[in-house]
Amino acid sequence: MIHNESRFSKFDKALLAFSVAVLVIALFLLPKESFRLIKQELGVSQNWTEYLKHGEISRLSTEFEAENPNLSLVYRDEDGDVIAFSAPVTNEAAPELENIAEVASFINILYYNIDMLKEAGFDRPPKNRNEFIDAATKIENKAKNIRGMGFSGNVFEDILPWFWSAGVNGDWKSRASVGTLEFLQKLGESNIAGEEIFNSKMDDKLSFFCAGKCAFYIGSTLDIAIIEEKSPKFEWNLTAIPTPENYAGKPVFNVTSWEIGVSPLSEQKEEALIFLEFINSRRDFIAQAAGAVPSDNAGEQQNPKDPLRLKARTLFEGAEIIHDTEFFNKPEQAAILFKNELIKLWRGEQSPKEAAAALDSSFDTDT
Repeated sequence: MIHNESRFSKFDKALLAFSVAVLVIALFLLPKESFRLIKQELGVSQNWTEYLKHGEISRLSTEFEAENPNLSLVYRDEDGDVIAFSAPVTNEAAPELENIAEVASFINILYYNIDMLKEAGFDRPPKNRNEFIDAATKIENKAKNIRGMGFSGNVFEDILPWFWSAGVNGDWKSRASVGTLEFLQKLGESNIAGEEIFNSKMDDKLSFFCAGKCAFYIGSTLDIAIIEEKSPKFEWNLTAIPTPENYAGKPVFNVTSWEIGVSPLSEQKEEALIFLEFINSRRDFIAQAAGAVPSDNAGEQQNPKDPLRLKARTLFEGAEIIHDTEFFNKPEQAAILFKNELIKLWRGEQSPKEAAAALDSSFDTDT
């Protein structure tokens, strides 16, 4: 009996050796492509990547996957392992992200249509608010669908920059704040603005401007590249947001930024951090590709060669810079409060002083 077990054991060993030999030969004869690693997908939300051209995204993806052959980037409309967003944000879940890092930043400025200004009898853009109302009113022609100013319905883009340009620094009952509300009231009386602006879509003002349908709009320096790509058939330029007539301080610009962080729901946090480190090493490229002016973290693109970005850079260097998020703990709620108080103002239901007091009272709470 023992003899038989020994004999079968030798047979098993011989069979195993034969199988291994066949496997080795097969592996040797297989093409190299067969040895590729099974890649692990890493989800990245789209958001600001939509502003980069496909070729630029492809370059970043190719470089990352070359450095990390076991990972494959998948760009998604929905949230992924890595979430990219613009700040200030109206998504209150964003602050819960981990390892948030700024990629590029932009200031908000006033874009203007030179041809429209010339046709209305102006040889330069408005420097103060009275000049702005004068120019916008003369250009406004609703019958021809021509607007003095374009809006997006976004409080942080359309409304708050007027407060910052007046030097309002979170004191909503200040003379500068009341003066800004008086100015916004005049925009309503002049039919330049009103509660209907909150029905506008995010891209409306940019689309109207590029179509030669509005004279002014406040937008990010990110828009420089977008307007250039659309090649409007008119002369245009950019400048600082008009200030109150008696304002003697520096121009004030608020900064928005592209930021990126790891989702708290990600099951691949270690891999997500690898991607964040990669993006951090490519900030200069991303800032250049997006036309970031300025970028707090970038280098070479800080010295733009073309006139528009050089002008934006010059405005930035001579200005005071603030971040909207310094004043609001909950940006989404803050936007709703401003919208509600402005609608009351434009409907004649309250005075600028009353609107200022209401805002001040609201922001005494955790908003």
